[in-house]
Amino acid sequence: MSRPASAKFLYRIIRFERLVQMLKTDEWHFAHPSTWEDPYEIRIKNSLSPALFAQCWCRNGVSDAMWRIYSQDKLGVRIRTNTDRLRAALHTVSRERDIGFRVARVKYVNELQYIALTGKNALDLARRVTFVRASAHLYFKRLAFEHEAETRVVALDLLQPQDAQPRGLRIKLDSRNLIESVLVDPRAPDEYVEAYRHYLKETLNFPGTVRKSSLYRSNEARET
Repeated sequence: MSRPASAKFLYRIIRFERLVQMLKTDEWHFAHPSTWEDPYEIRIKNSLSPALFAQCWCRNGVSDAMWRIYSQDKLGVRIRTNTDRLRAALHTVSRERDIGFRVARVKYVNELQYIALTGKNALDLARRVTFVRASAHLYFKRLAFEHEAETRVVALDLLQPQDAQPRGLRIKLDSRNLIESVLVDPRAPDEYVEAYRHYLKETLNFPGTVRKSSLYRSNEARET
């Protein structure tokens, strides 16, 4: 049975400079939850907390809210990856660097459900700390964030220094193989779109498509 279209692709809106860095170095940044704005992300702490890092993706490829949140200067870009290809690449890294990865959808719940889930998670961790239990709280969020339609990639790197304040983890991945297309903010001036396209295609030899989002244009084909 084939999977639904929503499960085939994942999307992220990032700064153009970040995309260039990814294509030049093949380094993908995974952030420590303590660097995020939502304090609920670090509400549960355990012995593996310093070694947990995450990267957030969206399953919805067309979202006005996501453009406005993550591309506030109207110059950001949306990258798309194939879910299966990303999982395969992470599996290779896991074998080579002994880093654990978990890819799963975030569940959005109300406040009472959140309290119940975190309580159960705390009890589970008190019995035994495992990767799945240590990262469980990163896979449920409050309903206020439901627009994110998020899938998270959580990495466990036990070689991280335990006495240092963790900030992020860089992992080598083949950017040209994983990033299938680039969509430029629908509010970006056409001159920027053309400049982005020229630099990505002519200077960095990016093989995927580069175009402007048609979100605010009428009578356009549905974009993915």
